[in-house]
Amino acid sequence: MFDTVNLPLEAGRWVPFVYDIDIVGIDLTSAAFAMQVHDTKDRTAGTPRASLTTQTTDVEGIRLVGVVTTDGVPTSSIRVRINETTMEAMDVANDAALPGNDGDAYWDMHITPSGGDKFLAFNGTFTVKAGVTQ
Repeated sequence: MFDTVNLPLEAGRWVPFVYDIDIVGIDLTSAAFAMQVHDTKDRTAGTPRASLTTQTTDVEGIRLVGVVTTDGVPTSSIRVRINETTMEAMDVANDAALPGNDGDAYWDMHITPSGGDKFLAFNGTFTVKAGVTQ
């Protein structure tokens, strides 16, 4: 039904992370979303840095912005938001041995369509960019 998309993301450490994704060909009305940013690719090791779930407003989490159908093909627009305080707490970019360097974590997103099976929609690296201005 859906091939997992590898999508590397970059986020500034001292600002909120807001990222919009359009998914063509699927209507995600009433879908549930779950996303984590984690130290390692395997959940059994490391520390989760952010855990996001379905939201209906622009707060930290994942929300369906809307669904538009053109020529019978739906496009679902979703927005991922990680608050500034959560980004600042991601110490992957604050390695004591390498202060000031960017840090890599990993992320993935599961989507459960209304009445359907959960699937892995996206995954990839999540680079926390070091920054000067706080």
